[in-house]
Amino acid sequence: MTDVAMLIKLQQPPTSPYVIRMFEWFDYRDHIKIVMEYPAPCLELITLISRQALNEQRVRVIMRQAVQAVNHCLDHGVFHNDIHTGNILVNTRTFNIKLIDFGCALEYTGKPYPNHKYRGAYDYWPPEVKGKAAFEGKTTNVYHLGKLLQKMFPGCRPGVSQGESSDKNTVTHS
Repeated sequence: MTDVAMLIKLQQPPTSPYVIRMFEWFDYRDHIKIVMEYPAPCLELITLISRQALNEQRVRVIMRQAVQAVNHCLDHGVFHNDIHTGNILVNTRTFNIKLIDFGCALEYTGKPYPNHKYRGAYDYWPPEVKGKAAFEGKTTNVYHLGKLLQKMFPGCRPGVSQGESSDKNTVTHS
């Protein structure tokens, strides 16, 4: 039911082209069925980056849309709580994205959440979830977006620009 409630909130105007749309939902006794858009042809971002290296321009396009999707969620009172490469669909022709899977989402109020409310993928756990009693929705989103960027540029480490080695005295040019 969380998916449905959050998707209803997210479909209130103004809508976002970067968040999946729900067309209809059906509540059965033991399960729920949701009818959503499917932006064909598309792949999950995790599959796309495993099949091809993304250039800086494509990464920039994807990241800009991901930031806009996250802002849309917060503006509509939704904290996704599970942003990762498996929850972003990418249209393989246009590179437009759709943020999907709101099953872990929480209502966003701007107040900290107790750590037991974090339900995101373990690889994306922000440091404050591991080491503090509470976490903030906005800072967790920033951390998730940083992890997305890192996953799209797997050969780069934070703090080391492209073309620069980890040894500050050695610069390589391509």
